[in-house]
Amino acid sequence: MIEARVVADSTFYDRRLITLSCDYPRFIHPQVMTYGMIRKSTSSSRAIPVKRQLELSAEHAYIPDAFSKNQSGMAATEELDDVAYGHARALVESHLNFTRSIVEKLAALGVHKQHANRYLEPYLMTRCMMTGAYEAFEHLIQQRKHANLHGEVQPEMYALACAMDEAIKASTSQIRNFHVPYFTGEQPTLEDVLYAIARAARDSYMREDVSPEFMSRLESLWREGHLGPFEHVAFFDFAPSISPYVLPYAARRTVEANYAPDMVSLTDLFGWRTARHIGFDKLRERFIK
Repeated sequence: MIEARVVADSTFYDRRLITLSCDYPRFIHPQVMTYGMIRKSTSSSRAIPVKRQLELSAEHAYIPDAFSKNQSGMAATEELDDVAYGHARALVESHLNFTRSIVEKLAALGVHKQHANRYLEPYLMTRCMMTGAYEAFEHLIQQRKHANLHGEVQPEMYALACAMDEAIKASTSQIRNFHVPYFTGEQPTLEDVLYAIARAARDSYMREDVSPEFMSRLESLWREGHLGPFEHVAFFDFAPSISPYVLPYAARRTVEANYAPDMVSLTDLFGWRTARHIGFDKLRERFIK
C-alpha cells in the first residue's frame, strides 16, 4: 500500500528535477513535511466528503503488518510475536470500527467533514505529489532508509523511503528545459501544463480524474492563492553557472548573494522556475505565439 511513482523526471545543465506521486499512511505525513526542500501537494480531509472517507477507511485502512515491542527511547528493535500481534491487531480493528461508527453519527448530525474526517486520519492513506531536486530526495532517502540500520526510523517512513529510492533508480531522466508531470511528448502545450497542475490539485481529493469543469477553475485557484499545485510544473530559466544543489546550505547562500533578492525563494531548485513563481498570466504568455 505504500507506493511511490515517478511522474516527471527532467534534467537540464545537470540539474535534475523529479516529481513523485506517493501513497502512504497519513500519520507519517508530519515526518514527510520536515523535508522543506521538496514541494508538496497533499490530499485533504477538508476536501474529501465524509462518505468517501468512510469508504476509503473500509477498503484501504492502514494497519501495520507488525507492531514493535515497547522499549525506552524512540527506536524499536524487536517486534511482537504472532500471538501478541494477533491480539493487538484485533484491538486496533475494534477501535477502527468504533471510530467509523462515531464518524457516521457525526455526519448524520450535520458535522462538517473538516471535523468529522479528522477522527479517521490514523487509519487513512494519503496521496502526496512531491517535486524537488534529485539531491533533495537523496537526502530524504539517506536519512530515512539507511538510518534504519540503527533502528531509528518509523517503519512506514522507512518503507516510503525505499519505495522512493526504487522508483527514482528505475527512472530515466529526460534532457529538457521543461518539467511537466504526466506529459510524455516532445514539447508541451498550455493544455498539457494546465492538466499537470490540475492533476496536482486533484490530489487534494484523492482523485485522478480531471474534468473540463475542473480545468476551468485553475485560474480561480490561482487568484484565491491556492498555489501548491503550481509548484510541480517548472521551466529552466537561469544561467548554468548557478552552483549545483548541495546539503547543507553553503551553496544556497552563494546563490542568494549573486541573485538576491528575487531568487531567494527559488534556490532549492537551482535554475528551475516553477509555475508558481512564473505566475498564471505569464505562464500563459509563454505559449502565445
